[in-house]
Amino acid sequence: MTEKPVIMIVDDEIANIEMIGAILEDDYEILFARSGHQAIEVASKYALDLILLDVMMPGMDGYETCRRMKLDLNLSNVPVIFTTSL
Repeated sequence: MTEKPVIMIVDDEIANIEMIGAILEDDYEILFARSGHQAIEVASKYALDLILLDVMMPGMDGYETCRRMKLDLNLSNVPVIFTTSL
């Protein structure tokens, strides 16, 4: 049996994390973070296959979070899909 691909959902709204997680949980291992800083911390500890990243978050927005992640050689090749509830 192969391991499930790992997706990290980054969103400051728990309802969004729960909704996306419920859709993906059968086929993927789901990690989550509720801020840009937390996302960087979590991402540095796991081998991620994809990041779903909210654009609008307080503090560090999704664009800045992505920029900082892409500076990390271990994260630079992880695909990022930006999301927004707008």
